[in-house]
Amino acid sequence: MEIKTKYNIHDKVNIQDYITTQVICPICDGKGTVTIKNNDFCCPNCAGNKMLKVETKKSMTVEITDIIISINSNNHIEIKYISDYSGWGAENYHTFYEEDLDKPPKV
Repeated sequence: MEIKTKYNIHDKVNIQDYITTQVICPICDGKGTVTIKNNDFCCPNCAGNKMLKVETKKSMTVEITDIIISINSNNHIEIKYISDYSGWGAENYHTFYEEDLDKPPKV
């Protein structure tokens, strides 16, 4: 059986990832509360967390190191492309593109 894939191992592809950082809330200055007429209220901007999460888009070129092909519960072929890039929260690899082919394989 032959399965056509969009990419091959060692192909170089451009991906976009999001880097999350935290900044001090500019509304409450990191206090978590705001004062209105001498009463303290939970900051409406950060919900009392004192910090805000900011996502920044990052573009990069990665090399495909592995391709995982499986059949899901709907009998569709799933193809996952793996790179050696460790993204935010990733362990040793990064799945950057998945395909779900409409037809099951013919045997």
